[in-house]
Amino acid sequence: MAEEIKEEYKTPKEKLLIPNDVLSNYSIANNTIDFEGEQYYDYTFNTSTGLITINRDSPNKTFDRKEIGTLNVKTNKLELNENASEFERFFLNKPDTKNHIKKVNQLNLQNEGLTPEKVSELIPSNNALNIVDDDTQNSRAISEKIQKSKQFRKKYGNYCYPIEMKNTNQDRLKITVIDYEPADLEAREENTFEASRGATEKIRGSATLPIPNGVTDQNKVKFGDGTLNPAQVAGAQVVLNTLLEGLDSGANTLSNQVKSLIGDEGTAAALGTFLTSAAIGTNANQLLSRTQGAVFNNNLSLLFGGPTLRPFNFNFNVSPRDQKESIEVQKIIRMFKQSSAVQRTQNGLYLGTPHVFKLQFLSGGSTHKFLPRIKQCALLSFSTNYMPNGTYMTYENSSMVAYNLQFAFQELDPIFNDDYDNLDDFKSFEELTSVDPDNEEAVSISFDDNGGKAADSGGIGF
Repeated sequence: MAEEIKEEYKTPKEKLLIPNDVLSNYSIANNTIDFEGEQYYDYTFNTSTGLITINRDSPNKTFDRKEIGTLNVKTNKLELNENASEFERFFLNKPDTKNHIKKVNQLNLQNEGLTPEKVSELIPSNNALNIVDDDTQNSRAISEKIQKSKQFRKKYGNYCYPIEMKNTNQDRLKITVIDYEPADLEAREENTFEASRGATEKIRGSATLPIPNGVTDQNKVKFGDGTLNPAQVAGAQVVLNTLLEGLDSGANTLSNQVKSLIGDEGTAAALGTFLTSAAIGTNANQLLSRTQGAVFNNNLSLLFGGPTLRPFNFNFNVSPRDQKESIEVQKIIRMFKQSSAVQRTQNGLYLGTPHVFKLQFLSGGSTHKFLPRIKQCALLSFSTNYMPNGTYMTYENSSMVAYNLQFAFQELDPIFNDDYDNLDDFKSFEELTSVDPDNEEAVSISFDDNGGKAADSGGIGF
């Protein structure tokens, strides 16, 4: 007997728990938080559209239940409306939160009497409670145990050099220490093949420094020589036709190529040379060059080989001017030394990845649009010269009068073309087209065919 599927399934209310580190990270990143305390949510799943409607009900306000958006269970796309707060946009877009919402609705479907197979069909998810196998659960359990057993310092301060820069709008480089997030292959969306790390940033501390001299970036991709000899060209065509169109098509391609070889004297001679070289153990091109004054066409071409990871090297000369600033410099040096050190588990069985770093060039408190944006980086080396002037000199508290700090960072992920578009601001078609043609700045604004994003509004980009 076929299962009776209803049009909609509504879940009971739940208090969505917000981890303290998420609140802290949001507060630090935005210098504020518009989270209004405990909020209750319920969900309505439509089996026809595949949309989960998200409703919020504040316990502190009467008749305040509002629909704030929808989650598409097929594409994992979240669309929020004007009722959603900025914090909800931040938190609900996290992969872990999306998976939680899916799991709540999957469990509700099971409680309504649907079979696990039907639940997986209606709400597909690699993280579904009912379809995760034992091996996956064991793998995650091991990963969680490793993370929990790591021994490392949990918090540093938010340091600044020079200290007086805290009270100015001087352009600066902010370096934030964050936890390394390993890739979770099971959390990837349906029909995607990219292993990406979680979006959660657990901040441990930061240091704000003046923008150093000599800032450069190197946006490179790999290209290399590639060759394909005639035999490989012919073989590739046969194999490709066999895979795409079946054995008959592959056999016909092979038959046609054999007939071509037999009917063409030049090709037959080349094949004879190739077979002769194989029999006597010499290079076919060498034998052909000796006897015919030619070589096989190797179809040489410059071929794309993949992206690269950008390095960033910075050099700072630091001279504390009083005792308070010397302690600040001491703490900055300590933070970079300790946070870039290898971590280990309590039993010593595993070694953990050091902390990674978020680098931001800031101008007037916002992102500097004329310097590059940088993805999360590993600190490959951190060098401190305690006597950059070649002389041992200290203040009364034994602090060095000057230090030279050298950083060697490298990005964890490559740069992709669409990363730049993600930086640009959304603007309406009217905003993009209502420009003054006599204003050179206005004329430079470009827009896409749908009038959606103001191209280049994100600055230089990566």
